[in-house]
Amino acid sequence: MKNKLLILLMLFISLSLFADDITFSGGYSKAVMNSGKRELQLSQKAIVSVGSITIRADSITLSGENYENVLCSGNISIEDPEEGFLMRTDKLFYDRKEERLIITSWCEISDRKNELEASTASLAYDLDKKELVMEMRVRLVSNTDDGILTGEAESVTFNRDTNRLTLAGGANVSWKGDVYKAQLITVDIDKSEIKLDGRIEGTVHG
Repeated sequence: MKNKLLILLMLFISLSLFADDITFSGGYSKAVMNSGKRELQLSQKAIVSVGSITIRADSITLSGENYENVLCSGNISIEDPEEGFLMRTDKLFYDRKEERLIITSWCEISDRKNELEASTASLAYDLDKKELVMEMRVRLVSNTDDGILTGEAESVTFNRDTNRLTLAGGANVSWKGDVYKAQLITVDIDKSEIKLDGRIEGTVHG
């Protein structure tokens, strides 16, 4: 009887997950179904795939009526080969309903599509708008048609669709042999344009 209930439970979980195009695996798993609560806990090389995104972590918990909440911890990698990005961190919350990745620990980002690398202590990624908002000790390096661009700021917003950067708070950018410092720096990489606002400093080559 116990085995029969376990099989029915796993079938129910699988059908619910696959209906939302989610697949998962892990060395250990635990399902909780009490008072309407739906939760699936994975550990020991846990893997969850949603569409083209694959998340690997020490532990992953899926919860919510349609498993829309994905909470991960420990040695996390988030990879999307179709979009060309890879992120590594230790704490992640993925809101599938809002299509947002929230990271609250040190994070390293590799954007192969736009040839940009970055590191930050906090990140929010709007998957629909393809916009990254990075905060606290943000550093970035971008391989552009005009050479290597490096930048630092307290906050950086990067739109992966438009290839546009906005650096705020003690921002500095080094690009094409020139150095810029300002409270706010906006860079349009595709158009090779840079705009500085507030108190500005810099060194340019004539």
